[in-house]
Amino acid sequence: MVLDSLLPIVPTTDSTLRITGRVVNGSTSALVQPRVQIRLSTSVLNGREGIDAEIYGPASSSRVLTTIDLKTDIAPGSQSGFTFTLPFTQLALTTQGTYSLVINAVQANQTMGSIRTFLPWFPSSEKMPRAVGVVWLWPIADYPARTATNVLLNDQTPVALSNGGRLTGLIDVGREFSSTLSWMIDPSLIQSADHIGRGYQVVQDGEIVVGDRSSNASRWLNDLRAAITPSNSHAFTYADVDAVADRRNGLSADVVRAMTVAPTIATSILQSPVPGGVYWAPSGRLDQKTANVLASAGATTVVLSSATM
Repeated sequence: MVLDSLLPIVPTTDSTLRITGRVVNGSTSALVQPRVQIRLSTSVLNGREGIDAEIYGPASSSRVLTTIDLKTDIAPGSQSGFTFTLPFTQLALTTQGTYSLVINAVQANQTMGSIRTFLPWFPSSEKMPRAVGVVWLWPIADYPARTATNVLLNDQTPVALSNGGRLTGLIDVGREFSSTLSWMIDPSLIQSADHIGRGYQVVQDGEIVVGDRSSNASRWLNDLRAAITPSNSHAFTYADVDAVADRRNGLSADVVRAMTVAPTIATSILQSPVPGGVYWAPSGRLDQKTANVLASAGATTVVLSSATM
């Protein structure tokens, strides 16, 4: 199941619910007489915990809004689109809150695919909750495996920078959504990519040899330069340091250095202003003493695990 759109974002009593999506057959056999069934929970979800339970647990009690006959079979590798519209006045929503919306692909009364999302319903402007700001962080980072003399300890980063590699895939996907995401860049990685692009040495089978993926690294850096803008890119701490562990081991000065050099290195290599001031906690957690060290180094944004909050 693919949900292409769910509108309106903030419905009112005069609104019309409009859902568009696709049933994609990723199996090796045809979907025969497929149907799309749209279900809505019978009650509102209980806050953030209720939303989490709906995502990760069994679906809540629901009622069928509609069943759509897709008319034709769907061959393997093919897809079929659907559209559903219904005025909110006909949804019989009696309580303000967030409802669970489930869209199923059905064949012979058997669910073949499913997707869950949510439908907010706050028609009274007096009780309309404030929207929570959401940001989509796109981390561009890799394991720091480089000696002080710029010899790579393994081929992990060069391979990831090559066609079909993990880091190349991140750039390819990120470019499609560049206007809606924030590029979070590790200066250590792009410094490694810049070094690899100029010719590099790597340890293979215990021996130091000349690497052969320089052109891939140069192309990757150019693709990253073309994808980012000063408004949607940020540099986090150099080598994605674990600031808590470093501080507890007497390395607070290294934490400060990792924070302060990050935007300078990123801006120089990417040839475009890249602001810093971001710390992404590797463990998702942060103590007050470490937060004080980061703040003294100019940190203005900290990314933590939701469990921490």
